[in-house]
Amino acid sequence: MLLIPKLFIGQTLTEKKDSTQRFYIGFNAGSIFSKFYAGSIEPGPFDTIFYENTYRPGFTAGFFVNPQSRHFSVRLGLTYTWTKHDISYKESSISPGCGSYTTADYCLYSSALKISFLPTITYGNNIKYYFFIGPDFVQPIYTKIKGQIHETGWGGTSNYDLYTYDNNIKQSINVTSYIITGIGLKKSLNRNNIGVEFILGHSMQDIIGSPSMKENFGIISIVYFLGLK
Repeated sequence: MLLIPKLFIGQTLTEKKDSTQRFYIGFNAGSIFSKFYAGSIEPGPFDTIFYENTYRPGFTAGFFVNPQSRHFSVRLGLTYTWTKHDISYKESSISPGCGSYTTADYCLYSSALKISFLPTITYGNNIKYYFFIGPDFVQPIYTKIKGQIHETGWGGTSNYDLYTYDNNIKQSINVTSYIITGIGLKKSLNRNNIGVEFILGHSMQDIIGSPSMKENFGIISIVYFLGLK
């Protein structure tokens, strides 16, 4: 007779452990909205830079692994992004005896791989909400520009048509670290979950070297969690 309560208690504890500890493989896809802004390099005392760039939609997709307890987890992810920016800027450099003016108007196409490490806090039962914050490391894998740059100096005006890879810009887009924060909602489907996420990101270094620019971005995506245990 004593075996029955022990078996019942053991089964209850096992079910509770199974319900609070899971290992997920996740998949996400959505839209990224990215914008460049003034970077860390200040113009010289005789230089001025005026530029314009607006948020433009792009594409993002990836997967992640997510060992999860009831309220806390750490998510490791690999994400592919594709973006297009319409960039225009005017730069003047004036010093005693010389001066130059640069006007640029071009499209920058780029794709990259993002590696993220995101501590996550989760609350809720059937419908759960969660919050995460952590680092994001970006490696560009493809960059192309299309447009024109005009340079005017004492020697006249030079026009450059940009329709292929541009080595100067490509070399200036290196591995960049970001800080990202996000919130999400997900609904339980037996052992699996499906939901939606909203993410904001801010680059910690310049993503473009000349002129110096950093990046802000937002992402909205659909997420699917595949429970393995």
